[in-house]
Amino acid sequence: MSDDEKYEVGYGKPPKSSRWKKGQSGNPKGRPKGSRGLRGDLDRELGTHQTVIIGGKEITGTTQQIMLHTLGRQGCHGHFRASSYMLNLGLQIFGAGDRGGKRDELSAEDQMIYDMLMAAIYQLPAQDAEPPDEAEPEPDDPGAVK
Repeated sequence: MSDDEKYEVGYGKPPKSSRWKKGQSGNPKGRPKGSRGLRGDLDRELGTHQTVIIGGKEITGTTQQIMLHTLGRQGCHGHFRASSYMLNLGLQIFGAGDRGGKRDELSAEDQMIYDMLMAAIYQLPAQDAEPPDEAEPEPDDPGAVK
């Protein structure tokens, strides 16, 4: 008896005549050369150049630059979601490190503001912090708090 006669055809054991030949691909046509994926489409779209008018100014740049510019402007105008998204994006890309310049020493005014903020946050007495000079309302003033 030869090997062919002993071979049992069944589940997971196709007939030898219908198996792939050596060197033959299971997908002979393969992926078409022109087909694109989402990553390629997104990269291409974010890199295209656009010209838009924002606030009466004509702005030219890539789609990515204009989208970030718009997101930044919206965040500056009080849109919480835009601010939150922009900050999260910055944290993802740059990390949580300080992005500021050299900060060896605060000015006297900045130190006073910092101390007042920390005192307000932690409800501690501010150290040598004097509130900014503001005119105290007169008791007869209609805007005075009673």
